[in-house]
Amino acid sequence: MSLSITVSEALKQGRQALASISETPFLDVQLLLAYALKRKKEWVLAHPDNHLSTNEFTTFEDNLSRLVSGEALPYLLGSWEFFGRSFHVTEDVLIPRPETELLIENALGFLRSHPKTRLCADIGTGSGCIAISLALEIPDLHVVAVDVSPSAIEVARVNTRKHGVDDRVTLIVADLLHPFDFRFGLICANLPYIPSERLKRLAVAEREPNLALDGGMDGLTVIRRLARELPEWLVPGGRALLEVDSSHARVLAGELTSMYSSVRTDVIKDLSGRDRVVILDRMDPQGS
Repeated sequence: MSLSITVSEALKQGRQALASISETPFLDVQLLLAYALKRKKEWVLAHPDNHLSTNEFTTFEDNLSRLVSGEALPYLLGSWEFFGRSFHVTEDVLIPRPETELLIENALGFLRSHPKTRLCADIGTGSGCIAISLALEIPDLHVVAVDVSPSAIEVARVNTRKHGVDDRVTLIVADLLHPFDFRFGLICANLPYIPSERLKRLAVAEREPNLALDGGMDGLTVIRRLARELPEWLVPGGRALLEVDSSHARVLAGELTSMYSSVRTDVIKDLSGRDRVVILDRMDPQGS
């Protein structure tokens, strides 16, 4: 039995329902309907006159209600795209975001220009999207991916197996890099950076894990802990990439320059023109 509602009518209904709660209501409803129909988003757009079955429409309506009630779409779908690939996500990890792709692009540029740098650390790995993306793009790269949350590490483990890199991405429950006594050529970190008081006023605090969001009083508590120890974990000539809040980037870069005489820092902007990633290079005294 089919209902009279078509794909285009369902899209219209969903778009109207999500208009006040989403910045991308049409994209969201496409993904939601594709999930209900067990089809790709492209199929949904190509078949506007297709009729939904009773079960399909019920599933779509139920899931739409969950979104309207505040559930995050990626958690409902159980996956989200990052750097052109799909990653398993649960409420134990942050939802991968487009701005983090800037960190990936810079890391890849560094790795390709430093072919001997093939040991990398990903601190605060969450879903593992940074570590896995780098391993997939650089076939001989080994990444040590750490997170303080055991639940997050289990999500990352699902993703390393899904993408076939579990032999090159080592997952460890750890607080920063404290278990290690060796050095890395590249360190990437997407640590909590939202100030505690601001976080309380944000909707994201009700949906995503606060452990991965709360950066303390000024948003730099965890990042400063890492910064104090960075040169110990970087080889000469190595690089660290730190994703931060746009208001923190210049402050952190200045602190790092004052803290160490053997480093260079820079800040790169995201596509919105906001400061997003702080670069720290440990200078090589040999000049190589």
